[in-house]
Amino acid sequence: MAYLRSLGSENGGSKLKLTATIGSKAGPQVALSREAVATLEPLSSEPLEYKVLIHWTPTSSEPLPKFNGAFHVQWDEEYGNCRLIIEGSYEPPLGAIGKVFDAVAGQKIAHTTLATLLATLRDAIESAYQRDMRKSGG
Repeated sequence: MAYLRSLGSENGGSKLKLTATIGSKAGPQVALSREAVATLEPLSSEPLEYKVLIHWTPTSSEPLPKFNGAFHVQWDEEYGNCRLIIEGSYEPPLGAIGKVFDAVAGQKIAHTTLATLLATLRDAIESAYQRDMRKSGG
């Protein structure tokens, strides 16, 4: 969980690169990346769950949504396994036009952005775990 703490909320948040890949699996794909300022705030650290509030705001002047939600790490009964969950909400910018865009393409972009973010967090947590195991000789 040190990785999540390292993102933290110090100095008004941390820069976070958000990436979405759009296009069909069989056809051409395009990766879109934008930076956002993210704040993460530990909410709970129960024996089988670690929960962090997450909020991000795009750094550009483009009409991009803000996100409010929570990131959960739920430990599995089997040692060494856990489940990563992110849930939250955003309001499409630009009023009615933004809502139409969201219905046509924005929701898919949001889902792929969150899937990429979860994969990045998973990789960082896994790397930290492997590093700790090597240090402890485990």
